[in-house]
Amino acid sequence: MFQQIQDAQRQASQQLLQDAKPVLEGFREAAERFCEDSLEDLEQEVAQLRIESASLGKQLENVHAEHAEVQAQLHSAHEAKKKAEQALHRAHRKQGEGEMLAELYDSEEKQAAALARRRVDAELETLTSMPLLCKVFEIDVMGSKHSSHRSQGLYARINHLPLKIFTIEKTEWKEVNPALLTAVLALKATESVCRASRTSPTPPDAVFTRFRPCIKKGLCWMEPCIETHARPFNLFAHKPGCSPDQVEGFERAMAGFARCIYDLAVETGTLTALPYDLCFGDGEAELVMGLPLKFPKKDDDWQLTRAVCYLFICLNCVMAAVSDMHIDLL
Repeated sequence: MFQQIQDAQRQASQQLLQDAKPVLEGFREAAERFCEDSLEDLEQEVAQLRIESASLGKQLENVHAEHAEVQAQLHSAHEAKKKAEQALHRAHRKQGEGEMLAELYDSEEKQAAALARRRVDAELETLTSMPLLCKVFEIDVMGSKHSSHRSQGLYARINHLPLKIFTIEKTEWKEVNPALLTAVLALKATESVCRASRTSPTPPDAVFTRFRPCIKKGLCWMEPCIETHARPFNLFAHKPGCSPDQVEGFERAMAGFARCIYDLAVETGTLTALPYDLCFGDGEAELVMGLPLKFPKKDDDWQLTRAVCYLFICLNCVMAAVSDMHIDLL
């Protein structure tokens, strides 16, 4: 009985299995089809996801690049801010230093202005205390009075131009002639000041009574004032080997030069104050402190050079007197 039941159950199970087999086959086929469809869909989705992932990767790279650029700009901004702060600090410091320097400069400028004013006042005082004509035509004495050596004897200079006159052959006329020209200009300037200071009309040449200095074609001449047709005498010496008439003309021109100094001393009332005596013969100066205004006979004779030196010292005294009496700088 029990065996039959088991057999019946076995048969029922087999029958059931046979009946279910087609159904299971259908399920299996359906499952396989489903898996195949799902796999294709999954592959498509995976491919799509890969595309999206690549796109997202590129976007992420762009984001990283933009982030790096932003960081670089931020760093640059921080550096610029730092530099600006440093520049501002330096500007404040320089402003402080500038204010200090301005105060110092203002103080130094005031001190410099005060010093310049004192210098100007000192120069003005020196200028007003010194005769103007003597400043324009500066006469000084060089050498030694007791020396007999040709390069060390006593001689005068006018505006640093030496007046060393020996024999015609031994005289440096390139130095002496400009000095004599300057001396003639000094005579004319002093005479002009005297004439301009007169209050009453006078003849134009009343200051000079015997000779008047003049400059023609770059040469200095002494023209006689009384003899209208007399020839003038050239104060410029010629080259060595000149004629006796030219030598005499130069010596008479020097005598006329001395006479002009005498006339200026008379005009200013300083004749008695002249440091050296002027001796005249026939209206012309022949001796200055006993020394003749003539060329010496020996090459190393200083008599004419010394006589001219004394003559120029007298001229300097006359110019000083005229400046003090008639020229007021203030």
